[in-house]
Amino acid sequence: MSAISDDSPLVPVNRRRSLFAVLLFLALSSQALSQGTQERVYMLNDYDYNTGDWYNDFFGNHGVWEYSSAHCTITYPQVAGYHHELRLDYDVTAPSSAGGWWELFTYSYSDPNTPMYDLSSFSDLRFSVRAAPGSTSRLYIEFVQGNYEKIKRVEITGITGTMKEYTISLATALSGFDRKRMKSVASVIENGHATALTGTLFFDNLYFTASEPVPATDDALLDLISKRAFRYFLECVHPATGLVRDKASSTDVTSIAAVGFQLAALGIGAERSWITRSDAAARTRQMLRTLLHTKHDASASGSIGYKGFFYHMLDLPTATRAPGSELSSIDASLGLAGVIFAREYFDAPLDPVEAEIRRLGDSLYLRFDWQWMLNSARNIFYMAWYPESGYDLPQWDYLTDETTLICLLAIGSGSVDPAVFYAWSRTPGSYHGATHYQTWWGSLFTYFFAQCWIPGKQLGLDHGSPTAVNWWENSRAAALTDRQFCIDSSGRYMTYSMNSWGLTACFGPTGYNGGFSKSYGAQPLADAPANHDGTIAPYGAGSCLPFFSEDPSKNEAMAALRNFYYNYPKLWGIYGLKDAFNLGTRADTTDDWYTDDYVGIDSGPLLVMIENYRSGLVWKYFSRNAQINNALRQVFQDTATFTSAGEINVGMPQAFRLEQNFPNPFNPTTVVSSQLPVVSNVKLVVYD
Repeated sequence: MSAISDDSPLVPVNRRRSLFAVLLFLALSSQALSQGTQERVYMLNDYDYNTGDWYNDFFGNHGVWEYSSAHCTITYPQVAGYHHELRLDYDVTAPSSAGGWWELFTYSYSDPNTPMYDLSSFSDLRFSVRAAPGSTSRLYIEFVQGNYEKIKRVEITGITGTMKEYTISLATALSGFDRKRMKSVASVIENGHATALTGTLFFDNLYFTASEPVPATDDALLDLISKRAFRYFLECVHPATGLVRDKASSTDVTSIAAVGFQLAALGIGAERSWITRSDAAARTRQMLRTLLHTKHDASASGSIGYKGFFYHMLDLPTATRAPGSELSSIDASLGLAGVIFAREYFDAPLDPVEAEIRRLGDSLYLRFDWQWMLNSARNIFYMAWYPESGYDLPQWDYLTDETTLICLLAIGSGSVDPAVFYAWSRTPGSYHGATHYQTWWGSLFTYFFAQCWIPGKQLGLDHGSPTAVNWWENSRAAALTDRQFCIDSSGRYMTYSMNSWGLTACFGPTGYNGGFSKSYGAQPLADAPANHDGTIAPYGAGSCLPFFSEDPSKNEAMAALRNFYYNYPKLWGIYGLKDAFNLGTRADTTDDWYTDDYVGIDSGPLLVMIENYRSGLVWKYFSRNAQINNALRQVFQDTATFTSAGEINVGMPQAFRLEQNFPNPFNPTTVVSSQLPVVSNVKLVVYD
């Protein structure tokens, strides 16, 4: 670290305060306001999860630094329950030595050592610190702009054995800085400044505050939640492939399902003017080029997929198979759903980038070999295939919204008979007198993954025999039952209430889905009992918005989102509502647990379903696709109000391009491709 630059003494807050109590007070105060501003908290590091994590809550790196023979170590001792703090043991007895902890504000693929982050929206930096007996009573907090272009140190004095919170005004401390290009913050214990050259300091709750407008309406709150979720799909992207991270903390791997939601997010962002249409189109084209042109074959490594399907997990820099990943029918289908949406949304007839998006989208859909993934003996789809061992034994033989999506995509291709939609088991389940067709684990996502894309409310009954089913109403019933199950279980679990529900796959205190392969869910379910431990994922209830009243004041999911935003400030972060939280049971005193991460397949459905509730955008463009439109007409009864792709008036195409055939025309087979600027009826005549 560098020498002292414009030192400024700082007076500590001389009374211990519980951060959560302060945050809750701020949240409740702002909730009572009908207008004006509120102070929101953005945690940089609360140290609760850093026993092995490389990242902080801004997904930047963190660690310890030493200069000129200093010795520093950091550990994260437990305070209580899930609450940890940072312990810094230091020795700066050597002349000119110095050391401390450091935090980067973000992660950069192009320059990992000098990432830039915009702090201009934040008002203060706050943190708490206490000293072990015989340790220094003062230190510096150091800010760095860019590649050490500017450095500012703020002196912290009056450190005692009692934990105290300090506030640094960024407007004052960073006066003259370009706050849009900030790199890091660090503690500095320096020989020549420290009052004790060896010792131990304890730090907790390093966070920024921001003065933000109070959402004046429910729609304004939805806009805020959506815009923050969109930022995840905009910022957590690898420049080489254009693909989003599987989760915010995973800088080297993506999920093809998350990529599908990323494609939808770009269209939503363009529609909402959060990004220019041209930028969204350019990003979409890069993604589709990656998906189509990355090696695609049966190789166990170095390939993106096989037979049109994609591997579930992909190496982010190369878009090739992550070690051990399966070729997944559902995750590939979610990726394809995003491709189809993008193919329809970017419909400008004369824009060359959007025209290429449509060509790429068509090629990707046509490449899927649905018959290859179908178990023809049972007329159901395999869940997965491995290049080392072939098809996985589990198959899609039980109701889930995932099966619905796979079947519709396959039927739309024209290569699979619509009977495939009725081959899986339809088993009703009941909870306290309420009955719906249940899924295997009762997880909410298994009732809305297809509903993210298809306008289920308009479709009515399917053509099932002897019983036709309205799958939209079935999903709505499942959401209401999930809510009731949480209400009934609230006597034990602190997190559950009438406005805190949504049992679905997510992070939990002891791992993903609580460390079980079975995802979180509610009764009824086929594989009883339900796996639940008090963990709630905001995307679960939030993704159910469209199932309830169009009046947000009467919408059960809207009530849950209000509750999450206003009453649980630690649940809010740089990308909006975090993945999950758990307040424990009423019988224990365990500290509350909040994840610090975001997941693409969780933030994605939340963003998509909020937008569908507000405008129907994703439903509109996905169902406009000719193949999807045809599949919906074959499977559902109430499709008379649909506009088929052939009925869309796009005008007479004025341009045509014929590509060179490949391979050599003397081969047994050859391919001749052509391009039209718009979807249109054509007459093709082949002469021998």
